[in-house]
Amino acid sequence: PLTLIGWVIILDRRTFLKSLGLSAGCVVPVLRPDDAAAAAPLSPRQSSPVPHLPMFRGNPAHTFYGTGPVRDRPQVVWHAKMGSFLSPVTQKVWSGTGWTGTAVVVGDRVYIGSLDTYLYCYQRFTGKQIWRYKAGAMFKSSVAYYAGRLFVGNVDNKIRCLDASTGKLLWQYVTPTDVDSSPCIANGKMYIASEAGWMHCFRPTTGQLVWRTWLGGQEGKPGSNG
Repeated sequence: PLTLIGWVIILDRRTFLKSLGLSAGCVVPVLRPDDAAAAAPLSPRQSSPVPHLPMFRGNPAHTFYGTGPVRDRPQVVWHAKMGSFLSPVTQKVWSGTGWTGTAVVVGDRVYIGSLDTYLYCYQRFTGKQIWRYKAGAMFKSSVAYYAGRLFVGNVDNKIRCLDASTGKLLWQYVTPTDVDSSPCIANGKMYIASEAGWMHCFRPTTGQLVWRTWLGGQEGKPGSNG
């Protein structure tokens, strides 16, 4: 499923895009919540508050699936068109937000990585781009937010920590191969695995590696078997 956040809803990706008349790929919509009593469309700022959604599916247990009710026909408030990325390995063109990447909402900002090699920060109510950060390859990982910082993996083999306000790189850790996994924050630690077969635990404020554990797979190219 694709998680579309900002008056939160989760729909099957193909069903949602089909309902909007869109092709898969380059759109990040933000949706209004249902309000059956309202005869006119809601202003985004009249809508109910969005919960703090700092990571994939909302919490370390990944049990948050959205709030409701929602309209039978969701209404797009804004959308943002993203670019594309030509893989130097497969020569395939990739676009959109990936099959694992989902948006994170913190306050009035929305954070999401894209297959076009950029991580984006948008204003929640207007869709205005506040900043974007360019990596070496595709973002398939979802972002995690903690203590004013963003944590995310990338296909360029790096785990990164960015300043959530500015998008400035604070620290990074290089792995042997792709990092498609989404970070998880729990008890003041950041956990993330990679296709090289290792699970990592970091101190999120400093980037110090606390431990790493071998989970199996094939280190180095072509990555993990599972």
